[in-house]
Amino acid sequence: MKQSTKKLTALFLSMCMTASMVSVSAVSASALDGNENAAVDISGNSEFEYTGHFTGKYVSSSGDKLVTVTTEYLDGVYVTAKSGNTFLSYTPGEKSVYFIAEKGKEYELSLYESDESTAGKCTVTEKDIPRLTDGEIVDGEIADDNYISVFSYVPGETGSFSLNSFDITEPFQIGFSHGGDLDYTIGHSEGDAYDEFICTEGETYYLIYSIEEEGTGKFRVRADNANSIYLGVNKYLEDFEAGSKTFPFKAPDDMSVLFSGWFSTATDQKVTITDSENNVIAEKTLGNDYDYDRIIFDVKKGETYNVTFEYSDSVWAEFVIRQIEEIKLGETKELSLTDDNEIPPPILFKSEKDAYVHYYPSATSDEAVSGCYVTTESGEYVSVKRVNDRSEDFNIYFKAEAGKNYLFCNYIYADAADISVTLEETAPYIIEDGAFKGDLTNQSEFSVPSVYNPPYDPGNPDEYLNPEGSGAREVTEIAYGAFSFNDDLVSVEVPDTVKKISRMAFLGCDKLENVKLSDNLESIGGLAFCGNESLKKITIPDSVTSIDEEAFSGCSTMDEVKLSKNIDKISEYTFSNCQSLKEIEIPEKVTEIGNEAFFWCESLAKVTIPEGVEEIGDSAFMGCKALSEVTVPKSVTVIQPYAFGYSGFYKKYDGFVIRGYEGTEAERYANDNGFTFIPIISTGPTPTEYGDANGDGSVNISDATEIQRYAAGLSEFNEAQLKYADVTGDGNVNIEDVTMIQKYIAKIIRTLDR
Repeated sequence: MKQSTKKLTALFLSMCMTASMVSVSAVSASALDGNENAAVDISGNSEFEYTGHFTGKYVSSSGDKLVTVTTEYLDGVYVTAKSGNTFLSYTPGEKSVYFIAEKGKEYELSLYESDESTAGKCTVTEKDIPRLTDGEIVDGEIADDNYISVFSYVPGETGSFSLNSFDITEPFQIGFSHGGDLDYTIGHSEGDAYDEFICTEGETYYLIYSIEEEGTGKFRVRADNANSIYLGVNKYLEDFEAGSKTFPFKAPDDMSVLFSGWFSTATDQKVTITDSENNVIAEKTLGNDYDYDRIIFDVKKGETYNVTFEYSDSVWAEFVIRQIEEIKLGETKELSLTDDNEIPPPILFKSEKDAYVHYYPSATSDEAVSGCYVTTESGEYVSVKRVNDRSEDFNIYFKAEAGKNYLFCNYIYADAADISVTLEETAPYIIEDGAFKGDLTNQSEFSVPSVYNPPYDPGNPDEYLNPEGSGAREVTEIAYGAFSFNDDLVSVEVPDTVKKISRMAFLGCDKLENVKLSDNLESIGGLAFCGNESLKKITIPDSVTSIDEEAFSGCSTMDEVKLSKNIDKISEYTFSNCQSLKEIEIPEKVTEIGNEAFFWCESLAKVTIPEGVEEIGDSAFMGCKALSEVTVPKSVTVIQPYAFGYSGFYKKYDGFVIRGYEGTEAERYANDNGFTFIPIISTGPTPTEYGDANGDGSVNISDATEIQRYAAGLSEFNEAQLKYADVTGDGNVNIEDVTMIQKYIAKIIRTLDR
């Protein structure tokens, strides 16, 4: 990034000089007098005092030097070249300025102290400037009192060169100075940096590196021909116009390498790789916008290979060439980081057979590995299964196909020096400690195994699921995300050994239509079946005591739900956006209906809320446009805002009716929100058993007669009678209920208990 000399001068004036400088000469401080017309020669003095306005002359005679002027008790300082052009100036309050003195060139220092009664003090020190050659990597460390470093650089040819900076641990400024003027800079950030600049063959340039604020930090820099590709170093094309461009790559050793990169456009574009004799090694038409394209090829030490890009349109791009290692099933390989990058080389796996495989890297500490991914040789990402533990981002399983090549790309944290990677053949099912963690078979109809017999033996694969094996264990849990986003799954059966379905277990299974749950299931985790748009109905066994938030949210075609009678809460968002659900009966043990539990269930027309529910959450039934009325029992003491009668846009539904008892929360909510309130008359029989329509404590022919009278309009039922007379559970009290009671009395059916 090019900046003005004035702006960059101000930046470098704010920085102190390295503590490792050597004095010009070790002489005692002496009083020197000077004036603007006759500068005193200070080349041989390292320390001196002055009063008033002092002008000193400095000549570097022993080669290019980095000179620092440190002062006390002065108001201004100027450093000028012999021509009189000021290129560094002092700001009052600062203690040091520096400049690059070229061999044999004369410089003047103008110092000014307004209080002539005070002797100004000045120290001049100089430091040798190391030479940086093309492609050389320089490592440096910045200490609290040493946060500027300078290197000289003489390019071997005229043209475009690049400046790379790696492993920056503090905000930084880095740039090139030529002729005393800082022309090019990059920086003001942490991490890696890259820029291009124009240099002339044989001329001297100065690489200036500085930490922006005092503190510690490490850095690595390299200057090189801007067109060259270096192993493991990212290269960029910025707004490259239509045409072609070639980048040379000199192989540092005999090895297999991977070219990879993304490109902002992919219309009639091509990458061609040729050797030093212009033989085509590989070529490829580029893929879709921003997709990574990959080419594997072998190189020989010292040979130069050319990577040529051809574009019919302007492009932005990033690409890199990296060494690759090959791994086989059953192998563990030790890897070391390259000098240029904190990313280990990609790992190539040539699959010789169809196999289920498990790949995982590990480092000196478990936390050092930050991730990995798998692609085919051509660059397509492979769908993998990740297990739910600390290492879920890099512990991966997938099915490899015979004859295909796969690339594993690893990431580790910078503080890890080495890693090892392992590839092993595994079972088609991932099961650990009784938890089913994944299915690699991608079957559309799947029965979760009830037992497994670890460890998996590729030579005897059937033994893994052998229930008679000596180490057989039950599968008791469907683990976190075990089937999440499985695009093939249509039907699943969970065995009766399973007691827990964990969070996100079946999240986003778009084609899942049928689910048979374990009869011994106890809990269903949050988001467990969220977003299953093909799931039509679900029966939750009575063994279930808890269902967490959003468990069935977004099951848009699900029109039938039977809840366990042993849950005590409908968690927030549990059935939100179940747009086809028509009715719901809340179990009698439920005391709370959570926030937005049935939000936007627009087909929901009937809700049965039992006595015992105490709280109905915020927006619990918001957006249920088919729900025209609701009956709220006496036990409800809290109804949160927008619980009933509102659209999803906080607009009240016209004609919404709330039935309840006078003086209760139901009446308060209806009145506060302007809804019609119809009081329930709490007189008459109070049955507690299904079929006992007259409330006498038994089910007999008189109950059938009472229902016939009600169906004929000859009598009225109160709320309790309506509930317990509806033995068919269809929401109506009619002749069908009479028939059921008659069958019960005749012992044709054994129970009326719903």
